[in-house]
Amino acid sequence: PTRRSSDLQPCHVNCLWCTTSSISSCTSCNPVLFRIMSATNPGPCICQDGYYDAGVPLCVACDYTCLTCISSSTTCVTCNTTLFRSLSGTSCPCISHYYNTGSPTCSMCSPRCGNCVTFASTCLTCNNTLRILTGTNCPCINGYY
Repeated sequence: PTRRSSDLQPCHVNCLWCTTSSISSCTSCNPVLFRIMSATNPGPCICQDGYYDAGVPLCVACDYTCLTCISSSTTCVTCNTTLFRSLSGTSCPCISHYYNTGSPTCSMCSPRCGNCVTFASTCLTCNNTLRILTGTNCPCINGYY
């Protein structure tokens, strides 16, 4: 029921309720479109965090790495730091000592690794100077264990 309250004329498709048929006259938003009220009421319905406006009523989900995004699912604006991600340009890679598992939360690398990829023990760098990168492993240097 997207209707104007006073005389039952249709609201803009993004609105649940409105004062006129204008996109900026919403008084509540259609939650099935993943839209919420902007800072003003009445006002436009904007996409909720985790979604972006693709120019159609239904907001589109951001990539799992982004907290918020614009213009495409992989153009991140903010990252969820509690998931061990940090903004780098327009992407949200895992922070140092963590690796991407294909899910929103990054996983910690093995204590031997400085940085790793794919698995916790697939090291790209070692965590200190007493270890030396050998392939993707970080064994201790001679004389240490």
